[in-house]
Amino acid sequence: MVNIGCEMSQLIAISSQDERVVKSSGSNNDVYLDFNFYSNQDLTGFYIAIESFNMPNLVYPVNANNCNVGFYENNGSTLRSCALSQRTYTGDELASELQSKMNASGAANTYTVSYDINTSRLNIETTIPDTFKFIWPARAAYKVLGLASTDDAFQSAKATTQIRLDGTQYIDIVSNIGNSMSTDGRNTILARIPMKAGFNEVLYWQNKNLDSTKFYITSDNFNSMNIRICDDTGNLYPISITSDWSMTLRLSAE
Repeated sequence: MVNIGCEMSQLIAISSQDERVVKSSGSNNDVYLDFNFYSNQDLTGFYIAIESFNMPNLVYPVNANNCNVGFYENNGSTLRSCALSQRTYTGDELASELQSKMNASGAANTYTVSYDINTSRLNIETTIPDTFKFIWPARAAYKVLGLASTDDAFQSAKATTQIRLDGTQYIDIVSNIGNSMSTDGRNTILARIPMKAGFNEVLYWQNKNLDSTKFYITSDNFNSMNIRICDDTGNLYPISITSDWSMTLRLSAE
């Protein structure tokens, strides 16, 4: 019998000769889900699949992963930065927040940000046209704001896409199967789960395509695996410290 464990506090392991179902659940005591499963024997040749994942969506649409804003003034000679408050927003509230934070950043220019309800886009104007551009730091807000990830022109900015007030569009359950975990946590995507739960709603996901979402362990002497939950930018998903969650992971030797 293979003993399968997990560093989380609560674990149920159901084992047979060729199949193991690991159900892990409990209250998350950290900010992120980033943990390890381990076994007392080599798991090479087994496949792994995520059967189900459930959790409440208690993460603000604007959160630690997508709140940072940077911009140059004076044709690139001065760098400013600010961070949006982590909360839910309407379009007008988001425009007001960006305007307030840009103008409070020590900016030499004065910025006016408006929201177009017909296009769901922001428009950013400055008192000195053609002298500023956005530059996006880590955990940047450009997707939330509907702005391009790169902006090479010094000009007043009009959003190229609609603002996103729903937070991440999906979460990825990723692992280091086959080789080491990449720095952005997106080495092997075991499951990509659409975020269909709004803020303060519960996400219930059941894998209906188990046969087509199996990942085989090919590394020699593989007896542990790292599991991470990431948002659609590749950053660890900042699950609330009070979240109760559950995940079912299947290991099987065919």
